[in-house]
Parts: sequence; C-alpha cells; structure tokens
Amino acid sequence: MKKLLLILLTFASLLYAQKPISKQGCILAQDGEVRVNWQDKNTNGGFKNVKYTAIQKEGVNFKEIFVGSMIKIGSEKKAISLEIVGMKANPRVKPDPRTGTMKIKVMANKINKDINMKYTYDKNTLVIKGKLDVYGYKMIDIQTKIKAVLCNI
Repeated sequence: MKKLLLILLTFASLLYAQKPISKQGCILAQDGEVRVNWQDKNTNGGFKNVKYTAIQKEGVNFKEIFVGSMIKIGSEKKAISLEIVGMKANPRVKPDPRTGTMKIKVMANKINKDINMKYTYDKNTLVIKGKLDVYGYKMIDIQTKIKAVLCNI
C-alpha cells in the first residue's frame, strides 16, 4: 500500500512539474486608424468620415481580428456600411506578401449585397481593394496597420 501511494505521489509530482508549452506564432494587433479611399471614372480621393468598429483588437490570425468588424463611411445622406463577413487566405509563398480574399457585405441606400475584395499584407500594412458600384464610386481601398505584438517562433 505504501509503495502504491509513493508511486502515485511521484507520478503526480512529475505531471505538475512540466513546464507549460509556449504558444507558437504571433499575436497580431491593429495599429492606428483605418483609411478608406475611393475612385470613380475620372478622379479619386479619401473619405473624411470613416468609423471603424473592430470585432477584436488582437488575435492570432487576420480572421480573428477582422471577420465581424464594421466600417461606416460617408455622410448621413450617402452612408455606406461595410461588414467583413468572411476571409480566405491564399497559400503563402515566401518572401512574397500574404494575400487573400475578404467577403464584404455592403449596405447603402436600398443596396444589400456581398462583394469579394482582394487583400495584401506587406510591411505591416493591410490593403483591401475591390470594385464597389455605389453612389458613383467604382473602386475602394481600405488600409490599416497591423503589428506583431508577440512572436514565439
């Protein structure tokens, strides 16, 4: 009986003495404002009224910090709401930038449709570009800074 108790005590001590395995990868965080630019047939510019509501400030991948986030742009008369509803990354080929597609739900003045926009992540900047046929705008691009907060690779 004493031997069995000693073996169980030794086993329990060894089990709790293990170091926790550190998480592999990086914690990504959005850093700074989100800018939205537009392009029509002849000109281009940037929206002045942009309100970004993040679903989460930090995460282990882009999907965690972007899917579910909202971007509201324009004035009350010409308001456009964009919700990031999906995301798919392309296979990464080093040293090329990370790329993929974001599915964006567009809501504006009786318009409610999903569009696919391409994204590129390079040098801590995420740029999302796509066609948008709302209020005469033909293209938009969204830019934000992403930093790696903690990396254990």
